[in-house]
Amino acid sequence: MGTVAYMSPELVKGEKVDHRTDLWSLGVVLYEMLTGALPFAGDSDVNTMYSIIGDTPPKLAKYNSKISSSLQYIITTFLEKESALRYQKAEEVLRDLKQQVAKSKIKLLLRKARKNLKSFISIFCFLIFLAIIFYAYNNKFNKPVWLKKPSKSIRITDEMEQESGKISPNGKYLAYTNNNGKFYIKKLTTGEIIKVKDSDNEIFRSPVWSPTSTQIAYIFNWTYIYIYDLQKKQSDIILEKKTGDIWTIDWSPDGNWIVYHWSRLKKKERIYSLNLVSPDGKLSRFLYEMKPPKYVFQPAWYIDSKRVAFYSITS
Repeated sequence: MGTVAYMSPELVKGEKVDHRTDLWSLGVVLYEMLTGALPFAGDSDVNTMYSIIGDTPPKLAKYNSKISSSLQYIITTFLEKESALRYQKAEEVLRDLKQQVAKSKIKLLLRKARKNLKSFISIFCFLIFLAIIFYAYNNKFNKPVWLKKPSKSIRITDEMEQESGKISPNGKYLAYTNNNGKFYIKKLTTGEIIKVKDSDNEIFRSPVWSPTSTQIAYIFNWTYIYIYDLQKKQSDIILEKKTGDIWTIDWSPDGNWIVYHWSRLKKKERIYSLNLVSPDGKLSRFLYEMKPPKYVFQPAWYIDSKRVAFYSITS
């Protein structure tokens, strides 16, 4: 996807992209070249993505009062959230930039920008982006080359009856379980299989990876939540529910919490609730519950680690 700060709103949202995404990235480079700052920034990649989608960048005049309103218009057009309002093709960009050069205002700004290394690097990036835009336009670019290739599925396990599986965030491992007492980890680069558990009398469910790809949380016999450490090669219990069943779990993107779906009998009624437990097992928190005839299922963290999505069923 590239550097997060240069991603377009449609790329952040996972929508279809075209050459106007490259024009957005060019606008970010120009903004950085003229101000020495990024138009959208955060203290993490996630916060940067939120800024790209929802924030309006500071005016150029905040950094340099000599920047003209017409140049501000060009940058604003580059950074329109809706691609339909953005520059539609390279000729429009060149037309407006040539008008600026004719007024000799942008030349003065570029000479000043060259005085610091960061601005010089930004100018170099601008030339590269401009070359990419012309290439894409002249070749009638519609989608990335890899998307033009026919898709295919590849089998990555040999065992039968897998119940669930997850690929690690770094893409190097697959953790998978079944209802016959097997819990394996496969190194996708080498094909090596690590047998975490292999027993005919036990049930392992819902493996989920930590954001660092170094640990896996999983449910054991509907009663316990364990964490398996790849480096230590051992499992440690973090939660035990002596009553009821633990159904599914999910690990928050910031790594601080594991949400679990727990059902239990309460005054002869089956209650389904969402709860939190910290990865070290020291902290726990009730989150939400539903009473019959409604039931809560399958929690999943939102990207900001502050919200949990789930679906409910009415019996």
